[in-house]
Amino acid sequence: VSESRVVHSHNYKLSSYYRRVRMEAVADMFIFDNLCPSLSNNVKSCIKAVWLDVKWCLRHGHPLAMLYSPLLRGTQYLAMCRGNRKGLRLKAGGPEAFQDFSENLGDWSSKKRAKK
Repeated sequence: VSESRVVHSHNYKLSSYYRRVRMEAVADMFIFDNLCPSLSNNVKSCIKAVWLDVKWCLRHGHPLAMLYSPLLRGTQYLAMCRGNRKGLRLKAGGPEAFQDFSENLGDWSSKKRAKK
């Protein structure tokens, strides 16, 4: 689709990574009709991902890198949970709700909290 948004990088800050994963999780709720996310499955998947990262880091001689894994994976799975919830709410609102969301995606994905 010519209007599609493409986001690609290997050097995300955690805040940018969070926004990207959350956007993908919202979209997943519309793409996959049978997707039924659960907190327990996300927690299990997060623990498994950290464990696989630790094994990879030890096998490839990067022991300090494994300290970052819980932070990265925690951010990833938190964003997935929140994005899935947002996607479910938008899906319940019908096509108009998703259209509003997708039209304002640039604003939503880069929104910063105002300092008070």
